[in-house]
Amino acid sequence: MAAVLEVRGLHAQYGSSRVLHGMDFGVEEGGITTILGANGAGKTTTLRAVCGMVKAQGDYIASHTVLENLVYTNSDARAAKDMSMYFELARYGDPYDYAGPDLLAAWYQRNIRIYHNIVKLIESPSERILVIYGSGHLPWLRDDVLGDQQVTLRKLSDLIAK
Repeated sequence: MAAVLEVRGLHAQYGSSRVLHGMDFGVEEGGITTILGANGAGKTTTLRAVCGMVKAQGDYIASHTVLENLVYTNSDARAAKDMSMYFELARYGDPYDYAGPDLLAAWYQRNIRIYHNIVKLIESPSERILVIYGSGHLPWLRDDVLGDQQVTLRKLSDLIAK
């Protein structure tokens, strides 16, 4: 089968931190390619690098403070942009071939399980829990919290002095 995407020697860095080191892979027409790895292993960064998003993000990180980077990473605009990337997955596959939707459903399942674990930590209505996860989880977990009337979301931007 012919490759519809061929990646050779993929490197990526955020500021001076190298995060991908010469990655090679291909996606064959009609095939399924899976990128597996633990949290923080670089799966989302790989997708962003292939789409050309890492350089812009790396430039931003290098030219802003830690607090500015955290505010940007946790912003509504950034979460919306990240979420749109996931919904592009729903378009993959031919009619009645659900490779993209199935991958998206697996990602949703993973995040709703994370949310389940978070809410199970709550022991009283006045308790506060700080949740720190990778930015790829942010739009999903934010939607879960906003849909649950028993939980209140406080965004980072609400907590810092302007």
